[in-house]
Amino acid sequence: MTVEGTVYLDHAGTTPLDPKVLEAMVPYFTQHFGNPSSLHSVGQEARYALDEARERVAGVLNCRPREIVFTAGGTESDNAAIHGVATALHETGNHIVTSSVEHHAVLHSCQYLESQGFEVTYLSVDADGMVQPEAVYNAINERTTLVTIMYGNNEIGTINPISEIAKSVKKRAEELSRTIVFHTDAVQAAGYLSLDVAELGVDSKIVVAGILMMGGMTGYFLILTIWKRRPEALIKTRPQETHVSGDSKLVTEDEHSTITVSGKSLAEFL
Repeated sequence: MTVEGTVYLDHAGTTPLDPKVLEAMVPYFTQHFGNPSSLHSVGQEARYALDEARERVAGVLNCRPREIVFTAGGTESDNAAIHGVATALHETGNHIVTSSVEHHAVLHSCQYLESQGFEVTYLSVDADGMVQPEAVYNAINERTTLVTIMYGNNEIGTINPISEIAKSVKKRAEELSRTIVFHTDAVQAAGYLSLDVAELGVDSKIVVAGILMMGGMTGYFLILTIWKRRPEALIKTRPQETHVSGDSKLVTEDEHSTITVSGKSLAEFL
């Protein structure tokens, strides 16, 4: 597309709103404006739309709707996953494995945790800019609680072998008889690569949290978490997204946005 004569090629960073997405969102600005957490009828109408959007996104990811947690953006999603997991498992270990080419939302989260006493191993990439599963396997030790490796790189476009890395994490965790969470920032993979969590090697023993960008409402993302334990919330308020894995797991505590969620669920099918 062009913007005042400029050819715009940064759609991976942000995109104009598709007319179909806008059409889906408009009713929630004016007619179905209720808070989905409210018990009255107006709120429940919004709740229905939110649940429907969750089911549609879950269909794309091949997971259960209750495993979807909506957030306000990719940075919040990465922070929620990394800080939440590190805090929840801090009594079992304080070591994190990541790569040196992650998005700043991941790198800065890890750097902050280092200032709080965590140890972080930053893996180098190979000549092709890839993170090798063997390198991840060798970096994991008896204090590791989290591995976070991006799916598609936002700068050079390399695609990491996430399913193979997931297998390496699982194998090492079983050898050490410990819980090690595997998180992948999958923002740049949406719309280009499979986001089927089964194909990516997700199971309920190692946790995989994925972030994906929806091409509709600019700046809004979601996080998928499949886990048996409760990450620590970043935002302290009344709980909203509290249904992960069906056990009231909480990644963030914030108000729902029915408008943007409805736009996201439709954008995935454009």
